[in-house]
Formats: sequence, structure tokens, C-alpha cells
Amino acid sequence: MPKGGPLAFLNKKPWHPARFQNQEEVWKREQKQAAEDRKLEELKKQYEEERRNQEMVDIAKSAGHLKDTGRLDWMYAGSLAAKEDAAKRQEEALLGQRAATLAPAETAAD
Repeated sequence: MPKGGPLAFLNKKPWHPARFQNQEEVWKREQKQAAEDRKLEELKKQYEEERRNQEMVDIAKSAGHLKDTGRLDWMYAGSLAAKEDAAKRQEEALLGQRAATLAPAETAAD
């Protein structure tokens, strides 16, 4: 008698949920969704941090500690991830863990 009983043939059907390939597909989609959720949480944290920073700037401006220039400095500030990456690279270069490299345009000018 074959293993799995009389309905074992159903596991070979492409639509059956007990089929290994279908379980693998579900797992992959769950992993993708979890990664998307982590990314959304990170973006929410970044948004909250930017909002808090803007509130502090507004408070400082209203108290007279900062002058309101009316510029678009936020356009040139860069993202939080870029700042963290630059700080990490700078720290590695200072600690000697990584050789400092010049951009191609800088090496051509020398």
C-alpha cells in the first residue's frame, strides 16, 4: 500500500497547500512581507526623527536662537542613511580599517 493514504496523489497537484513548492512560495512571500514591514518601520522612525528635528528648529527660531533664512536647505541635507554611511566610512578611514580612496575626478586632477 502506498504511503500517505488514498489521497496522497493530491500533494502532487500544483494547487495543493501541502505541496513543498507551495509551502516554499508561501515562506518566500512571508519573508518578503517581513522585509517590507521592517523597511516601513525604518521609514516611520526616520520620518518621526525628521519631524522632531523640525519641531526643535521651529522652537529655536521662535525663541530667536536661529535666524529664519527661508532657504531650501532641506533639499541639500541628504538622507539619514547617506549621512550614516558617510560617518561610518570616515570613522573607518580614521581608524585605519579601510584605506582612504579618492574619487576618480579627484585623482585625475592631481
